Amino acid sequence: MAPGTSICVIYSVDSYLQQLNRQFSGVDAPTDVLAFPDDAGDGHLGDVIISAERAAQSARRGGHGTSDELQLLTVHGALHLLGHDHTAPAERARMWKMQAEILAELGLSISAPTAA
Repeated sequence: MAPGTSICVIYSVDSYLQQLNRQFSGVDAPTDVLAFPDDAGDGHLGDVIISAERAAQSARRGGHGTSDELQLLTVHGALHLLGHDHTAPAERARMWKMQAEILAELGLSISAPTAA
């Protein structure tokens, strides 16, 4: 990201992410992270909304700290804001590789969301 580029990261609860997921994706279920790109061209890439509840659950399942999971989900959401996706196998492999590289730079040993 270029200097002066920003994102907004919001930590919330499952019920809010379920509401947003239903409204914007048509999926009536909670999720760990949602990304909403901002195309205004003013340097703000968009918003990343993370379920702190789901992050804590995933961290316990994965055997790592909640702060590590929150960092992972923040990176994951930022990659979505930059246009990356993981619906197709090739896209998923590329996104997971980039995610793992960024997380390694941050000193984290986890590389993919547990629930993803």
